[in-house]
Formats: sequence, C-alpha cells, structure tokens
Amino acid sequence: MNIIALILVLDASILASMSQPDLPDDFQKSSGESVAVEQIKPAPSITFEAGPPVKSGIVETKSTVKERWLVSEPWCRNCPAAKSRFKASGGKDENIISIADALRLHGKVIDSVPREYTTDKELTLLNPAEYRSAEKMEVPLDGSSRPGKDRILKHLRTGGPHQGKHWQAWGLESWSAEQLYALHDDDHAESVPTFEAEPPVVAAVSGAQLTPDVLAAALAVHLHQSQGLPAPAFGSLFDISVDAPDSVVTSLAAMLSKQSVEFPNSGLAISWKGGDRTISVAPGRIQITPGATVSAQKFGVSLSTTLRGVAHADDLSWMTLELDGAPDLTVRLK
Repeated sequence: MNIIALILVLDASILASMSQPDLPDDFQKSSGESVAVEQIKPAPSITFEAGPPVKSGIVETKSTVKERWLVSEPWCRNCPAAKSRFKASGGKDENIISIADALRLHGKVIDSVPREYTTDKELTLLNPAEYRSAEKMEVPLDGSSRPGKDRILKHLRTGGPHQGKHWQAWGLESWSAEQLYALHDDDHAESVPTFEAEPPVVAAVSGAQLTPDVLAAALAVHLHQSQGLPAPAFGSLFDISVDAPDSVVTSLAAMLSKQSVEFPNSGLAISWKGGDRTISVAPGRIQITPGATVSAQKFGVSLSTTLRGVAHADDLSWMTLELDGAPDLTVRLK
C-alpha cells in the first residue's frame, strides 16, 4: 500500500492557546535591537500511513477423504432401489453415474449394475488459526441454545441467514460445537472476521498525546478509508487534547464498558452493540470479551467494525486498536 499522506487540520479554537502572539509595536527598534519572540508550537496533526505487511490469519491444510459413487443405468431393474438407498445414506445425486462415466472418470471397468465404489479425494481445508468458543448460543436455534454439533453444523451450512457468507469456505466440519456456537452468534451480529492479510494502518500523532479523543478521531477516519469512502470533513470535527490524563488507560477501559459514548466536541458518536462483555485491564493490554461492535455515525453515514482489544506501550507512546472488519489501527506519537 502506498503511504497515505493525510494531515488532519484541527479547529482553530483548539489551537487558540498556541497561536502566534501579537508583536509589539517596537518589535524592530531603530537601534537594530530585536525583541525575542516565543517559539510557536506546531499544530497537532495525524498522518496516516501503511504499516508492515502481515501474514493471513487463514491456515491451509490438506485432507484426504473417501468419496462414494454409484453406477446405474436406465435399463437396470434394481437400480431405482439402489439409488434410494444411496441417497438416504448421504450419497450425492451428482455421484450417481453411468458405466461409461465410471470408466472415463476413474478408469473403473463395471460389468454389472448397480455397483458402488469409493475413490480418494484430496481436499484443501481453510480455517482460521484460532477461533473463539462459547458454552452456549445467545441466538438460539429452534429454542435451543446448546444444539448438537450435527444440528448446528447443518444449520450453518444450509440455514437461510448464513448462506453465501465468506466463512462457508472454512472447514467447519472439523470445528468443535462450542466454536460453531460462537460462529453462529458472530454471524447474526455480522461480526465474523475475514482474517485477510491486510497490513495494519499507522496513525502518527504529532503535537498531542494519546487520549480517547485522539483514538476516536483516528478510528473515524480509518473506518472511512477502509470502506473506500472519503475522510469526513476536518476542522471542528476533531478535538485533540494536548495534555493526556495519567489515567487514560483506565478511562478508556471505563468508556469501553459502556453501551455508548459521545465526543461532543468532535461530533462523533460511537455505540458498542451487543450483550454484556468483560473488560480486562492488564499491563500493556485491554482485552474485550466478546469483541465490541463499534458503530460510528456522522453526517448520516454509519460504519461498523469489531474491536477485540487495545494494546499499548507503558509510556503511552502508541496504542493499537485490534479490529475485525478493518485493518488493525496503531496510533503512535511521532
């Protein structure tokens, strides 16, 4: 990705205290003596750029399975009953073939029908390196929050709300029932990650320290960019506090535990959709379980992603927002 040079010009009212002072009338005296002028601080800004490349979170594995075939002919008296038994036992319609097809496809010489045989088929399975588990489903299936694995697997594969999703390419048959429960809830919440190999984005902050306002401003622009939308208007949209409180990590964790939060000075409202969640604060990290669906709304445009956690340096020189549905966003001080 080419470096995105996007400088956010902040509202003039935010910078009033840092604006250039009025020069005295005798700034340049006749004697040639100059009056010292206070050094003007640079305007706070955020520059977006691509981060280092990362590996995909999807793992490919090879697996060999047995594939069943039934050889049948229209003139065969016993073939209709054999077809019924074949399909009732899980056989596929497309695997019912003729004598000529058996020879052409697999080199099998069939001298009588009906005849069933098997072949080895190599599959490429796609799976995330890891996926969360849930003891039960928040969205029940026919009244059950803990259906059997076969039942929830069939629903995920054939249920109307779940067809055509990107995760249908995953080898769900190898998953545990608890992982399928989690996938089911995540899909209903439209928060199933893609695990694509997208490089993280870095928002470099100059002239300010990291605060929730800074993170909210960077996240809003990041969401627009990840969806191919132009960045929102600048100016009074953003409010960057120059002095970050010592309790920024604690205040950020408290903010995430709420259902919604607003930034009046920036005109940005963010809501964390879903049920109860646990916010765990540990050295260098804020963990959110389950991930929070973050929806930012501005000027009639609503954009969403899932926030799984926030990693940070001890000195708060950087914070990384771990996102699903958009590349991770690292906000760091220049």
